[in-house]
Amino acid sequence: MELTRQEDSSAQDIARVIKADPALSGRLLKFANSPYVGFSRSVASIENAVILLGVRVVRQLTLGLSVLANTKHGPCKTFDYPNFWSRSLATALATRALSTRDHLFPPEEAFVCGLLSQVGRLTLASSYPDSYAEILTTARNQGPKRLIQLERDILCTDHIELTAALLEDWGLPKVHIDALFHFETEDDDELQLDTRTHILSQYLRLATHMSKMFKVDNKVGTQLLPKLIEEAEQQKIQRDKLDKLFNEVVAQWREWGPILEVPTQEVPAFADLVEKAACATDPVSSNDHPQSTGLRILLVVADLATTQQLSGYLSNAGHQVVTAPNSRERLNEALEPNTQMVIADLTTPELDSTSLCAALRNARPDDPLYIIGLIQFEDEQHLRAASEAGADDYLIAPINHHALATRIRMGERTIRLIEKLKCAQGNDHSRSAKIANLKRRSEPSEMTDPLTHLPDRRYASICLQKEWEASTKLSCLSIEVDHFKRFNDRYGTAVSDAVLRETAIALRSAVRGSDLVCRYGTKEFLVICPNTSIPEAIKLAERLRSAVENHKISSTAMSLTI
Repeated sequence: MELTRQEDSSAQDIARVIKADPALSGRLLKFANSPYVGFSRSVASIENAVILLGVRVVRQLTLGLSVLANTKHGPCKTFDYPNFWSRSLATALATRALSTRDHLFPPEEAFVCGLLSQVGRLTLASSYPDSYAEILTTARNQGPKRLIQLERDILCTDHIELTAALLEDWGLPKVHIDALFHFETEDDDELQLDTRTHILSQYLRLATHMSKMFKVDNKVGTQLLPKLIEEAEQQKIQRDKLDKLFNEVVAQWREWGPILEVPTQEVPAFADLVEKAACATDPVSSNDHPQSTGLRILLVVADLATTQQLSGYLSNAGHQVVTAPNSRERLNEALEPNTQMVIADLTTPELDSTSLCAALRNARPDDPLYIIGLIQFEDEQHLRAASEAGADDYLIAPINHHALATRIRMGERTIRLIEKLKCAQGNDHSRSAKIANLKRRSEPSEMTDPLTHLPDRRYASICLQKEWEASTKLSCLSIEVDHFKRFNDRYGTAVSDAVLRETAIALRSAVRGSDLVCRYGTKEFLVICPNTSIPEAIKLAERLRSAVENHKISSTAMSLTI
Protein backbone atom coordinates (compact mmCIF):
# COMPACT_ATOMS: atom_id res chain seq x y z
CA MET A 1 0.00 0.00 0.00
CA GLU A 2 2.77 2.42 0.93
CA LEU A 3 4.75 1.53 -2.18
CA THR A 4 1.86 2.42 -4.51
CA ARG A 5 1.72 5.88 -2.96
CA GLN A 6 5.35 6.63 -3.79
CA GLU A 7 5.59 8.49 -7.09
CA ASP A 8 8.92 6.93 -8.06
CA SER A 9 7.66 3.34 -7.65
CA SER A 10 7.53 1.32 -10.85
CA ALA A 11 5.29 -1.59 -11.80
CA GLN A 12 8.29 -3.87 -11.36
CA ASP A 13 8.81 -2.63 -7.77
CA ILE A 14 5.17 -3.28 -6.90
CA ALA A 15 5.21 -6.70 -8.58
CA ARG A 16 8.34 -7.66 -6.64
CA VAL A 17 6.58 -7.03 -3.32
CA ILE A 18 3.43 -8.89 -4.38
CA LYS A 19 5.45 -11.92 -5.46
CA ALA A 20 6.76 -12.25 -1.90
CA ASP A 21 3.30 -13.65 -1.07
CA PRO A 22 2.69 -16.70 -3.31
CA ALA A 23 -0.97 -17.03 -2.31
CA LEU A 24 -1.68 -13.40 -3.12
CA SER A 25 0.21 -13.70 -6.40
CA GLY A 26 -1.89 -16.67 -7.45
CA ARG A 27 -5.18 -14.95 -6.61
CA LEU A 28 -4.18 -11.77 -8.43
CA LEU A 29 -3.28 -13.72 -11.58
CA LYS A 30 -6.55 -15.66 -11.41
CA PHE A 31 -8.42 -12.38 -11.16
CA ALA A 32 -6.52 -10.85 -14.09
CA ASN A 33 -7.24 -13.92 -16.25
CA SER A 34 -10.90 -14.25 -15.27
CA PRO A 35 -13.58 -13.66 -17.94
CA TYR A 36 -14.94 -10.79 -15.82
CA VAL A 37 -11.81 -8.72 -16.52
CA GLY A 38 -11.81 -9.57 -20.20
CA PHE A 39 -8.21 -9.08 -21.33
CA SER A 40 -7.68 -10.34 -24.87
CA ARG A 41 -4.54 -12.29 -24.01
CA SER A 42 -3.46 -14.42 -21.08
CA VAL A 43 -1.68 -12.60 -18.23
CA ALA A 44 1.31 -14.72 -17.26
CA SER A 45 3.29 -12.47 -14.90
CA ILE A 46 2.61 -10.23 -11.92
CA GLU A 47 4.35 -7.35 -13.74
CA ASN A 48 1.87 -7.57 -16.64
CA ALA A 49 -1.04 -7.85 -14.23
CA VAL A 50 0.05 -4.65 -12.47
CA ILE A 51 0.43 -2.79 -15.78
CA LEU A 52 -2.81 -4.01 -17.36
CA LEU A 53 -5.01 -3.65 -14.28
CA GLY A 54 -3.46 -0.35 -13.23
CA VAL A 55 -1.81 0.63 -9.97
CA ARG A 56 -5.03 1.83 -8.31
CA VAL A 57 -6.90 -1.41 -9.05
CA VAL A 58 -3.95 -3.57 -7.98
CA ARG A 59 -3.63 -1.63 -4.74
CA GLN A 60 -7.29 -2.09 -3.87
CA LEU A 61 -7.41 -5.74 -4.95
CA THR A 62 -4.28 -6.50 -2.94
CA LEU A 63 -5.83 -4.83 0.08
CA GLY A 64 -9.13 -6.70 -0.21
CA LEU A 65 -7.59 -10.11 -0.90
CA SER A 66 -5.03 -9.70 1.92
CA VAL A 67 -7.66 -8.71 4.49
CA LEU A 68 -9.79 -11.68 3.41
CA ALA A 69 -6.92 -14.16 3.55
CA ASN A 70 -5.81 -13.13 7.05
CA THR A 71 -9.18 -12.85 8.81
CA LYS A 72 -11.06 -16.04 7.97
CA HIS A 73 -11.11 -16.96 11.66
CA GLY A 74 -11.07 -14.93 14.84
CA PRO A 75 -11.64 -14.82 18.61
CA CYS A 76 -15.26 -13.54 18.68
CA LYS A 77 -17.44 -16.56 19.46
CA THR A 78 -20.73 -15.22 18.08
CA PHE A 79 -19.24 -13.65 14.92
CA ASP A 80 -19.59 -16.00 11.94
CA TYR A 81 -16.32 -15.31 10.11
CA PRO A 82 -16.88 -17.71 7.14
CA ASN A 83 -20.42 -16.40 6.57
CA PHE A 84 -19.16 -12.81 6.84
CA TRP A 85 -16.72 -13.33 3.96
CA SER A 86 -19.22 -15.36 1.97
CA ARG A 87 -21.68 -12.46 2.18
CA SER A 88 -18.92 -9.93 1.47
CA LEU A 89 -17.87 -11.80 -1.67
CA ALA A 90 -21.49 -11.87 -2.88
CA THR A 91 -21.81 -8.13 -2.19
CA ALA A 92 -18.56 -7.46 -4.05
CA LEU A 93 -19.66 -9.40 -7.13
CA ALA A 94 -23.10 -7.78 -7.16
CA THR A 95 -21.60 -4.28 -6.81
CA ARG A 96 -19.22 -5.07 -9.64
CA ALA A 97 -22.06 -6.31 -11.85
CA LEU A 98 -24.06 -3.12 -11.24
CA SER A 99 -21.08 -0.90 -12.05
CA THR A 100 -20.48 -2.87 -15.26
CA ARG A 101 -24.10 -2.36 -16.27
CA ASP A 102 -23.97 1.44 -15.85
CA HIS A 103 -20.28 2.11 -16.70
CA LEU A 104 -19.96 4.75 -13.96
CA PHE A 105 -17.26 3.03 -11.87
CA PRO A 106 -14.29 0.84 -12.76
CA PRO A 107 -15.67 -2.67 -12.06
CA GLU A 108 -12.61 -3.88 -10.13
CA GLU A 109 -12.81 -0.87 -7.79
CA ALA A 110 -16.51 -1.54 -7.24
CA PHE A 111 -15.59 -5.16 -6.40
CA VAL A 112 -13.19 -4.11 -3.64
CA CYS A 113 -15.63 -1.51 -2.34
CA GLY A 114 -18.29 -4.18 -1.92
CA LEU A 115 -15.80 -6.67 -0.45
CA LEU A 116 -14.78 -4.22 2.31
CA SER A 117 -18.18 -2.63 2.86
CA GLN A 118 -18.56 -4.27 6.31
CA VAL A 119 -14.91 -4.42 7.36
CA GLY A 120 -15.69 -2.31 10.44
CA ARG A 121 -17.75 -5.17 11.89
CA LEU A 122 -14.87 -7.56 11.30
CA THR A 123 -12.49 -5.19 13.08
CA LEU A 124 -14.74 -4.77 16.12
CA ALA A 125 -15.16 -8.55 16.38
CA SER A 126 -11.40 -9.09 16.21
CA SER A 127 -10.44 -6.17 18.51
CA TYR A 128 -13.14 -6.54 21.19
CA PRO A 129 -14.19 -10.20 20.91
CA ASP A 130 -15.95 -10.56 24.26
CA SER A 131 -17.78 -7.22 24.21
CA TYR A 132 -18.79 -7.63 20.58
CA ALA A 133 -20.07 -11.16 21.21
CA GLU A 134 -22.46 -9.72 23.80
CA ILE A 135 -23.49 -6.92 21.42
CA LEU A 136 -24.29 -9.39 18.63
CA THR A 137 -26.30 -11.58 21.00
CA THR A 138 -28.33 -8.61 22.27
CA ALA A 139 -28.91 -7.13 18.80
CA ARG A 140 -29.89 -10.42 17.14
CA ASN A 141 -32.99 -10.04 14.90
CA GLN A 142 -33.41 -6.38 15.90
CA GLY A 143 -32.09 -4.74 12.73
CA PRO A 144 -28.97 -2.73 11.82
CA LYS A 145 -29.95 0.44 13.69
CA ARG A 146 -30.12 -1.43 17.00
CA LEU A 147 -26.70 -2.97 16.34
CA ILE A 148 -25.21 0.45 15.58
CA GLN A 149 -26.71 1.94 18.76
CA LEU A 150 -25.31 -0.85 20.93
CA GLU A 151 -21.87 -0.46 19.32
CA ARG A 152 -21.89 3.25 20.13
CA ASP A 153 -23.14 2.77 23.69
CA ILE A 154 -20.62 0.06 24.60
CA LEU A 155 -17.59 0.73 22.36
CA CYS A 156 -17.99 4.49 21.74
CA THR A 157 -17.91 3.93 17.98
CA ASP A 158 -19.78 1.88 15.39
CA HIS A 159 -18.79 -0.32 12.50
CA ILE A 160 -19.81 2.30 9.89
CA GLU A 161 -17.48 4.95 11.31
CA LEU A 162 -14.73 2.38 11.67
CA THR A 163 -15.14 1.18 8.07
CA ALA A 164 -14.82 4.76 6.81
CA ALA A 165 -11.77 5.43 8.99
CA LEU A 166 -10.02 2.25 7.83
CA LEU A 167 -10.65 2.89 4.14
CA GLU A 168 -9.45 6.47 4.48
CA ASP A 169 -6.27 5.25 6.18
CA TRP A 170 -5.79 2.68 3.40
CA GLY A 171 -6.06 5.40 0.75
CA LEU A 172 -9.31 4.45 -1.00
CA PRO A 173 -11.04 7.22 -2.98
CA LYS A 174 -13.28 9.63 -1.07
CA VAL A 175 -16.29 8.72 -3.21
CA HIS A 176 -16.03 5.12 -1.94
CA ILE A 177 -15.69 6.18 1.68
CA ASP A 178 -18.67 8.55 1.55
CA ALA A 179 -20.86 5.95 -0.18
CA LEU A 180 -19.98 3.30 2.41
CA PHE A 181 -20.74 5.77 5.18
CA HIS A 182 -24.32 6.31 3.97
CA PHE A 183 -25.59 3.16 2.28
CA GLU A 184 -26.31 0.88 5.25
CA THR A 185 -28.45 3.29 7.27
CA GLU A 186 -30.24 4.47 4.10
CA ASP A 187 -29.67 8.10 5.09
CA ASP A 188 -28.22 9.18 1.76
CA ASP A 189 -31.03 11.66 1.04
CA GLU A 190 -28.56 14.40 1.92
CA LEU A 191 -26.41 13.31 -1.02
CA GLN A 192 -27.07 15.00 -4.34
CA LEU A 193 -28.78 12.72 -6.84
CA ASP A 194 -26.32 13.63 -9.59
CA THR A 195 -23.21 12.53 -7.69
CA ARG A 196 -21.25 9.34 -8.08
CA THR A 197 -21.33 8.94 -4.29
CA HIS A 198 -25.12 8.66 -4.27
CA ILE A 199 -25.12 6.16 -7.15
CA LEU A 200 -22.45 3.98 -5.53
CA SER A 201 -24.39 4.10 -2.26
CA GLN A 202 -27.42 2.73 -4.09
CA TYR A 203 -25.33 0.01 -5.76
CA LEU A 204 -24.04 -1.11 -2.36
CA ARG A 205 -27.52 -1.15 -0.84
CA LEU A 206 -28.95 -3.29 -3.64
CA ALA A 207 -25.88 -5.57 -3.63
CA THR A 208 -26.22 -6.06 0.14
CA HIS A 209 -29.90 -7.00 -0.17
CA MET A 210 -28.97 -9.46 -2.90
CA SER A 211 -26.16 -11.06 -0.89
CA LYS A 212 -28.56 -11.71 2.01
CA MET A 213 -30.48 -14.06 -0.28
CA PHE A 214 -27.45 -16.29 -0.87
CA LYS A 215 -26.99 -17.80 2.59
CA VAL A 216 -30.49 -18.18 4.01
CA ASP A 217 -33.18 -20.82 4.11
CA ASN A 218 -36.32 -20.55 2.02
CA LYS A 219 -38.42 -19.07 4.83
CA VAL A 220 -36.03 -16.22 5.56
CA GLY A 221 -35.44 -15.70 1.85
CA THR A 222 -39.18 -15.26 1.34
CA GLN A 223 -39.14 -12.45 3.90
CA LEU A 224 -36.11 -10.74 2.36
CA LEU A 225 -37.20 -10.90 -1.29
CA PRO A 226 -39.69 -7.98 -1.21
CA LYS A 227 -36.98 -5.62 0.05
CA LEU A 228 -34.64 -6.71 -2.76
CA ILE A 229 -37.33 -6.16 -5.41
CA GLU A 230 -38.28 -2.81 -3.87
CA GLU A 231 -34.69 -1.58 -3.99
CA ALA A 232 -34.33 -2.74 -7.60
CA GLU A 233 -37.57 -0.94 -8.49
CA GLN A 234 -36.22 2.29 -6.99
CA GLN A 235 -33.16 1.94 -9.21
CA LYS A 236 -35.39 1.28 -12.25
CA ILE A 237 -34.16 -2.28 -12.73
CA GLN A 238 -36.96 -4.24 -14.36
CA ARG A 239 -37.95 -7.66 -13.12
CA ASP A 240 -36.37 -9.54 -16.03
CA LYS A 241 -33.12 -7.58 -15.66
CA LEU A 242 -33.05 -8.28 -11.92
CA ASP A 243 -33.67 -11.96 -12.65
CA LYS A 244 -30.70 -12.10 -15.02
CA LEU A 245 -28.45 -10.04 -12.72
CA PHE A 246 -29.26 -12.20 -9.68
CA ASN A 247 -28.58 -15.50 -11.47
CA GLU A 248 -25.32 -14.20 -12.99
CA VAL A 249 -24.01 -13.05 -9.60
CA VAL A 250 -24.93 -16.41 -8.06
CA ALA A 251 -22.93 -18.21 -10.77
CA GLN A 252 -19.92 -15.93 -10.21
CA TRP A 253 -20.19 -16.38 -6.44
CA ARG A 254 -20.15 -20.16 -6.80
CA GLU A 255 -17.12 -19.91 -9.11
CA TRP A 256 -15.11 -17.46 -7.00
CA GLY A 257 -15.82 -19.13 -3.65
CA PRO A 258 -13.30 -21.98 -4.12
CA ILE A 259 -10.68 -19.60 -5.57
CA LEU A 260 -10.81 -17.38 -2.48
CA GLU A 261 -11.54 -20.31 -0.11
CA VAL A 262 -14.90 -18.79 0.84
CA PRO A 263 -17.91 -21.09 1.52
CA THR A 264 -20.81 -20.99 -0.94
CA GLN A 265 -23.93 -23.05 -1.54
CA GLU A 266 -26.57 -23.69 -4.17
CA VAL A 267 -29.08 -20.87 -4.58
CA PRO A 268 -32.45 -21.29 -6.32
CA ALA A 269 -33.07 -19.38 -9.53
CA PHE A 270 -34.63 -15.98 -9.00
CA ALA A 271 -37.91 -17.02 -10.63
CA ASP A 272 -38.18 -19.92 -8.18
CA LEU A 273 -37.60 -17.60 -5.23
CA VAL A 274 -40.33 -15.28 -6.48
CA GLU A 275 -42.76 -18.19 -6.81
CA LYS A 276 -41.96 -19.46 -3.31
CA ALA A 277 -42.43 -15.97 -1.88
CA ALA A 278 -45.77 -15.62 -3.64
CA CYS A 279 -46.90 -19.06 -2.42
CA ALA A 280 -45.99 -18.11 1.13
CA THR A 281 -48.02 -14.89 1.04
CA ASP A 282 -50.85 -15.88 -1.32
CA PRO A 283 -51.32 -19.66 -1.69
CA VAL A 284 -53.12 -20.80 -4.82
CA SER A 285 -54.72 -24.00 -5.98
CA SER A 286 -52.79 -26.53 -8.03
CA ASN A 287 -55.62 -26.82 -10.57
CA ASP A 288 -54.95 -26.05 -14.20
CA HIS A 289 -56.89 -22.78 -14.04
CA PRO A 290 -55.20 -20.09 -11.98
CA GLN A 291 -57.37 -19.14 -9.01
CA SER A 292 -57.19 -15.34 -8.92
CA THR A 293 -59.17 -12.15 -8.98
CA GLY A 294 -58.40 -11.99 -12.70
CA LEU A 295 -55.84 -10.15 -14.79
CA ARG A 296 -56.25 -7.88 -17.79
CA ILE A 297 -54.29 -9.78 -20.47
CA LEU A 298 -53.40 -8.51 -23.92
CA LEU A 299 -53.03 -11.15 -26.65
CA VAL A 300 -50.83 -10.15 -29.59
CA VAL A 301 -51.07 -13.18 -31.87
CA ALA A 302 -51.39 -13.18 -35.66
CA ASP A 303 -53.06 -16.58 -36.05
CA LEU A 304 -56.83 -16.21 -35.62
CA ALA A 305 -57.39 -19.82 -34.44
CA THR A 306 -54.70 -19.50 -31.77
CA THR A 307 -56.13 -16.16 -30.66
CA GLN A 308 -59.62 -17.63 -30.28
CA GLN A 309 -58.33 -20.68 -28.42
CA LEU A 310 -56.25 -18.67 -25.94
CA SER A 311 -58.91 -16.00 -25.50
CA GLY A 312 -61.58 -18.58 -24.63
CA TYR A 313 -59.34 -20.43 -22.19
CA LEU A 314 -58.21 -17.28 -20.38
CA SER A 315 -61.74 -15.86 -20.20
CA ASN A 316 -63.00 -19.09 -18.65
CA ALA A 317 -60.20 -18.82 -16.09
CA GLY A 318 -61.56 -15.44 -14.96
CA HIS A 319 -59.27 -13.06 -16.85
CA GLN A 320 -60.24 -10.08 -18.96
CA VAL A 321 -58.78 -10.59 -22.43
CA VAL A 322 -58.04 -7.97 -25.11
CA THR A 323 -56.73 -8.99 -28.54
CA ALA A 324 -54.67 -7.05 -31.05
CA PRO A 325 -53.25 -7.93 -34.48
CA ASN A 326 -49.55 -7.52 -35.08
CA SER A 327 -49.48 -3.88 -36.06
CA ARG A 328 -47.96 -1.03 -34.12
CA GLU A 329 -51.01 1.23 -34.45
CA ARG A 330 -53.56 -1.27 -33.12
CA LEU A 331 -51.09 -2.39 -30.45
CA ASN A 332 -50.87 1.13 -29.03
CA GLU A 333 -54.69 1.37 -29.04
CA ALA A 334 -55.11 -1.92 -27.21
CA LEU A 335 -52.38 -1.42 -24.59
CA GLU A 336 -54.38 0.48 -21.99
CA PRO A 337 -52.84 1.59 -18.68
CA ASN A 338 -54.52 -1.19 -16.67
CA THR A 339 -53.15 -4.04 -18.81
CA GLN A 340 -51.10 -6.29 -16.52
CA MET A 341 -49.88 -9.11 -18.75
CA VAL A 342 -49.04 -9.50 -22.44
CA ILE A 343 -48.88 -12.83 -24.30
CA ALA A 344 -47.16 -12.09 -27.59
CA ASP A 345 -46.06 -14.12 -30.60
CA LEU A 346 -42.34 -13.36 -30.96
CA THR A 347 -42.06 -15.09 -34.35
CA THR A 348 -44.32 -12.81 -36.39
CA PRO A 349 -42.59 -11.29 -39.43
CA GLU A 350 -44.67 -8.10 -39.31
CA LEU A 351 -43.11 -6.80 -36.10
CA ASP A 352 -39.89 -8.37 -34.87
CA SER A 353 -39.70 -9.49 -31.26
CA THR A 354 -37.19 -6.87 -30.15
CA SER A 355 -39.30 -3.99 -31.48
CA LEU A 356 -42.47 -5.52 -30.07
CA CYS A 357 -41.20 -5.93 -26.52
CA ALA A 358 -39.43 -2.57 -26.63
CA ALA A 359 -42.72 -0.93 -27.64
CA LEU A 360 -44.49 -2.67 -24.76
CA ARG A 361 -41.83 -1.70 -22.23
CA ASN A 362 -41.68 1.92 -23.43
CA ALA A 363 -45.45 2.25 -23.28
CA ARG A 364 -45.45 1.21 -19.62
CA PRO A 365 -42.03 2.05 -18.13
CA ASP A 366 -43.24 2.38 -14.51
CA ASP A 367 -45.86 -0.39 -14.26
CA PRO A 368 -45.41 -4.14 -13.52
CA LEU A 369 -46.12 -5.33 -17.06
CA TYR A 370 -45.38 -9.06 -17.40
CA ILE A 371 -44.57 -10.37 -20.90
CA ILE A 372 -44.84 -14.02 -21.96
CA GLY A 373 -43.37 -14.71 -25.38
CA LEU A 374 -44.55 -17.46 -27.72
CA ILE A 375 -41.68 -19.16 -29.56
CA GLN A 376 -41.46 -22.07 -31.99
CA PHE A 377 -38.56 -24.11 -30.62
CA GLU A 378 -36.86 -24.50 -27.23
CA ASP A 379 -33.35 -24.02 -28.51
CA GLU A 380 -30.61 -21.62 -27.50
CA GLN A 381 -31.25 -19.25 -30.41
CA HIS A 382 -34.97 -18.81 -29.71
CA LEU A 383 -34.54 -18.60 -25.94
CA ARG A 384 -31.82 -15.97 -26.29
CA ALA A 385 -33.97 -13.98 -28.70
CA ALA A 386 -36.90 -14.03 -26.25
CA SER A 387 -34.68 -12.94 -23.37
CA GLU A 388 -32.97 -10.18 -25.33
CA ALA A 389 -36.34 -8.95 -26.53
CA GLY A 390 -37.38 -8.34 -22.92
CA ALA A 391 -39.77 -11.25 -22.31
CA ASP A 392 -40.16 -12.36 -18.68
CA ASP A 393 -41.11 -15.92 -19.61
CA TYR A 394 -41.85 -18.04 -22.70
CA LEU A 395 -44.16 -20.75 -24.06
CA ILE A 396 -43.46 -23.14 -26.94
CA ALA A 397 -46.03 -23.71 -29.69
CA PRO A 398 -48.29 -25.67 -29.78
CA ILE A 399 -49.45 -24.31 -26.41
CA ASN A 400 -50.19 -26.75 -23.60
CA HIS A 401 -52.96 -25.48 -21.30
CA HIS A 402 -51.30 -26.78 -18.16
CA ALA A 403 -48.03 -25.04 -19.07
CA LEU A 404 -49.96 -21.84 -19.87
CA ALA A 405 -51.72 -21.94 -16.49
CA THR A 406 -48.39 -22.41 -14.70
CA ARG A 407 -46.78 -19.49 -16.53
CA ILE A 408 -49.74 -17.19 -15.84
CA ARG A 409 -49.79 -18.21 -12.18
CA MET A 410 -46.08 -17.36 -11.81
CA GLY A 411 -46.57 -14.09 -13.66
CA GLU A 412 -49.55 -13.11 -11.53
CA ARG A 413 -47.62 -13.73 -8.33
CA THR A 414 -44.84 -11.48 -9.57
CA ILE A 415 -47.34 -8.77 -10.58
CA ARG A 416 -49.14 -8.90 -7.21
CA LEU A 417 -45.88 -8.78 -5.30
CA ILE A 418 -44.66 -5.72 -7.22
CA GLU A 419 -48.04 -4.02 -6.83
CA LYS A 420 -47.85 -4.47 -3.06
CA LEU A 421 -44.37 -2.99 -3.04
CA LYS A 422 -45.51 -0.01 -5.09
CA CYS A 423 -48.34 0.68 -2.64
CA ALA A 424 -45.85 0.56 0.23
CA GLN A 425 -43.52 3.00 -1.45
CA GLY A 426 -45.99 5.84 -0.96
CA ASN A 427 -44.48 9.15 -1.95
CA ASP A 428 -41.17 7.72 -3.15
CA HIS A 429 -42.17 8.04 -6.84
CA SER A 430 -40.65 11.49 -7.32
CA ARG A 431 -37.35 10.36 -5.83
CA SER A 432 -37.33 7.27 -8.04
CA ALA A 433 -38.05 9.43 -11.08
CA LYS A 434 -35.03 11.61 -10.31
CA ILE A 435 -32.84 8.53 -10.01
CA ALA A 436 -34.24 7.17 -13.27
CA ASN A 437 -33.51 10.43 -15.09
CA LEU A 438 -29.97 10.36 -13.79
CA LYS A 439 -29.46 6.79 -14.98
CA ARG A 440 -30.91 7.55 -18.41
CA ARG A 441 -28.43 10.40 -18.78
CA SER A 442 -25.55 8.08 -17.93
CA GLU A 443 -26.34 4.85 -19.76
CA PRO A 444 -24.45 4.86 -23.08
CA SER A 445 -24.36 1.40 -24.58
CA GLU A 446 -20.55 1.33 -24.53
CA MET A 447 -18.08 3.63 -22.81
CA THR A 448 -14.79 1.80 -23.29
CA ASP A 449 -12.41 2.35 -26.18
CA PRO A 450 -12.00 -1.09 -27.86
CA LEU A 451 -8.40 -0.47 -28.95
CA THR A 452 -6.80 0.72 -25.70
CA HIS A 453 -9.40 -0.61 -23.22
CA LEU A 454 -9.41 2.84 -21.62
CA PRO A 455 -12.60 4.78 -20.83
CA ASP A 456 -13.63 6.72 -23.93
CA ARG A 457 -14.56 10.36 -24.54
CA ARG A 458 -18.15 9.90 -23.33
CA TYR A 459 -17.05 8.35 -20.05
CA ALA A 460 -14.48 11.13 -19.65
CA SER A 461 -17.16 13.79 -20.11
CA ILE A 462 -19.41 12.19 -17.47
CA CYS A 463 -16.54 11.73 -15.02
CA LEU A 464 -15.28 15.25 -15.61
CA GLN A 465 -18.70 16.70 -14.82
CA LYS A 466 -18.96 14.66 -11.61
CA GLU A 467 -15.47 15.58 -10.43
CA TRP A 468 -16.08 19.24 -11.30
CA GLU A 469 -19.05 19.24 -8.94
CA ALA A 470 -17.39 17.19 -6.20
CA SER A 471 -13.73 18.34 -6.10
CA THR A 472 -12.46 21.50 -4.45
CA LYS A 473 -9.56 21.55 -6.91
CA LEU A 474 -9.33 19.70 -10.19
CA SER A 475 -6.65 19.44 -12.88
CA CYS A 476 -6.67 17.78 -16.30
CA LEU A 477 -3.80 16.74 -18.55
CA SER A 478 -4.27 16.74 -22.31
CA ILE A 479 -1.80 14.37 -23.96
CA GLU A 480 -1.11 13.96 -27.67
CA VAL A 481 1.19 11.40 -29.31
CA ASP A 482 3.85 13.26 -31.30
CA HIS A 483 4.60 12.22 -34.89
CA PHE A 484 1.68 9.77 -34.92
CA LYS A 485 0.95 10.41 -38.61
CA ARG A 486 4.54 9.51 -39.44
CA PHE A 487 4.11 6.09 -37.77
CA ASN A 488 0.88 5.50 -39.63
CA ASP A 489 2.18 6.59 -43.05
CA ARG A 490 5.45 4.70 -42.79
CA TYR A 491 4.48 1.48 -41.01
CA GLY A 492 0.72 1.14 -41.47
CA THR A 493 -2.32 0.83 -39.26
CA ALA A 494 -1.16 -2.24 -37.32
CA VAL A 495 1.92 -0.46 -35.98
CA SER A 496 0.11 2.81 -35.30
CA ASP A 497 -2.51 0.85 -33.35
CA ALA A 498 0.30 -0.77 -31.36
CA VAL A 499 1.68 2.70 -30.59
CA LEU A 500 -1.68 3.77 -29.16
CA ARG A 501 -2.13 0.58 -27.13
CA GLU A 502 1.35 0.72 -25.64
CA THR A 503 1.05 4.44 -24.94
CA ALA A 504 -2.14 3.69 -23.00
CA ILE A 505 -0.32 1.01 -20.99
CA ALA A 506 2.55 3.40 -20.22
CA LEU A 507 0.15 6.12 -19.05
CA ARG A 508 -1.96 3.78 -16.97
CA SER A 509 1.07 2.31 -15.22
CA ALA A 510 2.41 5.75 -14.29
CA VAL A 511 -0.64 7.63 -13.03
CA ARG A 512 -1.52 7.91 -9.36
CA GLY A 513 -4.28 5.92 -7.73
CA SER A 514 -6.82 8.75 -7.84
CA ASP A 515 -6.26 9.66 -11.52
CA LEU A 516 -8.28 8.47 -14.51
CA VAL A 517 -6.75 8.00 -17.99
CA CYS A 518 -9.14 8.20 -20.95
CA ARG A 519 -8.75 8.07 -24.73
CA TYR A 520 -10.13 11.41 -25.90
CA GLY A 521 -9.42 11.39 -29.64
CA THR A 522 -7.54 9.54 -32.36
CA LYS A 523 -4.12 10.26 -30.85
CA GLU A 524 -5.21 12.22 -27.78
CA PHE A 525 -5.52 11.11 -24.18
CA LEU A 526 -7.01 12.90 -21.19
CA VAL A 527 -5.98 12.40 -17.56
CA ILE A 528 -8.49 13.61 -14.95
CA CYS A 529 -6.77 14.46 -11.66
CA PRO A 530 -9.15 15.12 -8.73
CA ASN A 531 -7.94 17.20 -5.76
CA THR A 532 -4.77 18.16 -7.64
CA SER A 533 -3.15 21.58 -7.67
CA ILE A 534 -1.38 23.05 -10.70
CA PRO A 535 2.15 22.36 -9.36
CA GLU A 536 1.16 18.76 -8.60
CA ALA A 537 -0.35 18.39 -12.08
CA ILE A 538 2.82 19.72 -13.73
CA LYS A 539 4.89 17.22 -11.76
CA LEU A 540 2.57 14.40 -12.81
CA ALA A 541 2.66 15.53 -16.45
CA GLU A 542 6.43 15.29 -16.51
CA ARG A 543 6.27 11.86 -14.91
CA LEU A 544 3.87 10.65 -17.61
CA ARG A 545 5.94 12.18 -20.41
CA SER A 546 9.02 10.39 -19.09
CA ALA A 547 7.14 7.09 -18.76
CA VAL A 548 6.02 7.25 -22.40
CA GLU A 549 9.44 8.32 -23.59
CA ASN A 550 11.09 5.31 -21.95
CA HIS A 551 8.43 2.77 -22.92
CA LYS A 552 9.55 0.28 -25.57
CA ILE A 553 7.13 -1.10 -28.12
CA SER A 554 7.84 -4.59 -29.44
CA SER A 555 6.07 -6.08 -32.43
CA THR A 556 6.77 -8.69 -35.04
CA ALA A 557 7.86 -5.99 -37.47
CA MET A 558 10.03 -3.69 -35.39
CA SER A 559 11.19 -2.48 -32.01
CA LEU A 560 10.63 1.19 -31.29
CA THR A 561 11.34 3.59 -28.49
CA ILE A 562 8.82 6.44 -28.33
